[in-house]
Amino acid sequence: MMSVLRRVGVGDMFLKLVSVLYTSPTACVGVNGLVSEPIAVEQGTQQGCALSPLLYALFAEPHLRALREYHAHSGIRFPQYQLIVSAYADDALLYIRDPERNIAPVIQEVIHFRSHSGLCVN
Repeated sequence: MMSVLRRVGVGDMFLKLVSVLYTSPTACVGVNGLVSEPIAVEQGTQQGCALSPLLYALFAEPHLRALREYHAHSGIRFPQYQLIVSAYADDALLYIRDPERNIAPVIQEVIHFRSHSGLCVN
């Protein structure tokens, strides 16, 4: 995540602040009034943190850009634009024309992103 933030031009002060928030984060689980010991959070952004949606969007953008650029020929064309991928929060929807020819490269891109991010496809 930090390398993506550097690549998009985020300043050093902001990187330090994000680093403080996301270096060795922990969480506790509360059930029936009892709270667990802290548990290390090893992946993802912090739920409830106002920065989490923005950080996720910045982190996912290189993957979405790769899908848009590499698969530009496989989207749905309209007179004024072409629809290749739609993303909202942590969901993405790919529009693929001629899936017999175009699905294998899309799957390879998703596998590549998964190997770098730890995210998975349901």
